[in-house]
Amino acid sequence: MPSDRDIQIFLAENRNQTEFKNGILFKEIFSLNNLKIEMNDVFLNPNSEFKISQSNQCFISYIGDLKTDNQSIIEENSFLIDSNLQIIQNPYENESINFIQFKIDGFEFQENQKLHLNLEEIEINTISRINCFNQLPVKIQIGKFEGRFETLVNQIENFLIVVIEGVFEIEGCLLEKNDVLIIKNQSNFEVESLSNEALLLIFSVGE
Repeated sequence: MPSDRDIQIFLAENRNQTEFKNGILFKEIFSLNNLKIEMNDVFLNPNSEFKISQSNQCFISYIGDLKTDNQSIIEENSFLIDSNLQIIQNPYENESINFIQFKIDGFEFQENQKLHLNLEEIEINTISRINCFNQLPVKIQIGKFEGRFETLVNQIENFLIVVIEGVFEIEGCLLEKNDVLIIKNQSNFEVESLSNEALLLIFSVGE
């Protein structure tokens, strides 16, 4: 990898683990330009709840359905923004659930803003922008790929890339589930999916 590239790798296995009354979370805070994005990988015990203090967050439900404080059920493999959400509950009697929470520092969604996206419905071998309101200080995209698919992303921006599922090679870096790659000040980057149903979440901001 050329030394003049501004690339940082954050492996999931090195993430800080915190135990709380209702489960375990793995936490890391990333800087993208002047923007801070906090990532919490949460394992919530059966019949337990996770309280939300601010409306600056989005969620990916990965294993098991989520139940919200208004009794709605968010199916697994979903992307969720809900500015009115205050509590996430595990509706199962005997099984833990796993979801990823992202907090965007210094920002809150306006009242009654909501978005729910089924990740299984995303078109394969594409990178799609999530329309999550104009005031958001970061662009959010999701890419879904089959095995051995390669693509070149051409955008002059700074990127925080999270592997939600599968294995990828991005700019010569091997990345697995929940690994994070930050790429700064590059006009493009190469992505190769090494497994089927591989999924990327991409946060990007301009220079």
